[in-house]
Amino acid sequence: MIILSITLVILLGIFLYINRPEFGKTPAGKKLKKVQQSPNYNNGSFQNLNHTPASCRRRDLYRVMKEFLTTKTINKVPPKIPPVSKKQTLLNLDLPRTSWSGSGIPLTSSRVDGKKILVDPVFSGNASPLPNTMKSFPGSDIYNHRRYSRNRLPLHHHDHWDHLDHHTMIRLKKKVKQIFTGLGVKDHLEHWGFSKMIIHENDWNEVIEPDQGFKIINRPCTAFFRT
Repeated sequence: MIILSITLVILLGIFLYINRPEFGKTPAGKKLKKVQQSPNYNNGSFQNLNHTPASCRRRDLYRVMKEFLTTKTINKVPPKIPPVSKKQTLLNLDLPRTSWSGSGIPLTSSRVDGKKILVDPVFSGNASPLPNTMKSFPGSDIYNHRRYSRNRLPLHHHDHWDHLDHHTMIRLKKKVKQIFTGLGVKDHLEHWGFSKMIIHENDWNEVIEPDQGFKIINRPCTAFFRT
């Protein structure tokens, strides 16, 4: 009975934890049907257009994880704080520019045709559902949501933690008028209180034109991402 009680408490804790708002919400009903009707959706997940083999076999993954957790991996941690300066940002220029602010991918912020775009903003300090894990390195997180003015256009590739951050999006909610993302991600944003009217969700190779002459094309990814 003691073992059973402990097991039930653990399972209940897991259930409650994974139902926290930051985990978002997966498509259901008509929205799920829309996802399943995509020509890029097969066998329960989105598939790459080209064959993309796994980066390593199961036994190799086990060895890599063991070495990462138990040995002093070279270059796992920067030897010193990265030289980052807010003065290096190019966000205030009128010409097309990009600027990295420590999140997602290098093209974190850009300005194109007068449009201010945020690509996969992550300003929470960690890219994981577990506190104090996958933390950003000191010096790489000097920006936060307060830095950005209204009317920027967030663009999200997919719903991995280092690309779609609940903490960041909640704090940007009052500053954005439109959001662009891949098919299947809209439900997360609606679950977090964003109006469905401002969320533009598109499949690969689909085009949306938020303003005349300004187009956003959803290009296929080059690696497997589960949405």
